[in-house]
Amino acid sequence: MVQVEQRSRHRTIALFDVDGTLSVARKAADPATLAFLQELREYVKVGIVGGSDEVKICEQLGANGML
Repeated sequence: MVQVEQRSRHRTIALFDVDGTLSVARKAADPATLAFLQELREYVKVGIVGGSDEVKICEQLGANGML
């Protein structure tokens, strides 16, 4: 993982689109992507952006506390 200064955690937001970025459109994200997002959350704030409703996004990213 890239080194991030501790103070950056509170000042940096990483936003990701769901369809076509975190997953194939309308499909579930793969485990490696989900693991990366979980690890990234230790360093910066992570936000999810998408055109689908929350239910569909939860299906794609899992309801494991990611959202």
